[in-house]
Amino acid sequence: MQVVAEELVRLSRTTLDASVTLAEEWSGSYGDLNPPDTAAGNSAQAPSLVAAAARVAEAADLAVGRLVGLLQEDADDVLKVAFDVSATDDDVARRFAGEVEPRRTGVG
Repeated sequence: MQVVAEELVRLSRTTLDASVTLAEEWSGSYGDLNPPDTAAGNSAQAPSLVAAAARVAEAADLAVGRLVGLLQEDADDVLKVAFDVSATDDDVARRFAGEVEPRRTGVG
């Protein structure tokens, strides 16, 4: 089971790294989605087109921000499971060794 805990720790790190990479890449690209006021020319519909593009960029920013947050939460949750697996593995090993009481960590 210790191998499972180690793999979960690796998965947690990979997930956290993905969230950091996504946040960095997005922050470098977000500005490209906001067109300047002159991007649509001087037609009567230009302001509406630019405003719509700005709303799309804002919605995308919100979505990516939420995804980054979810990836970070997932990384934390997977790390907690790795800890639980490791603690359970230790407890089972102690029981097989003849110890009656499992180790208590105070973590709930």
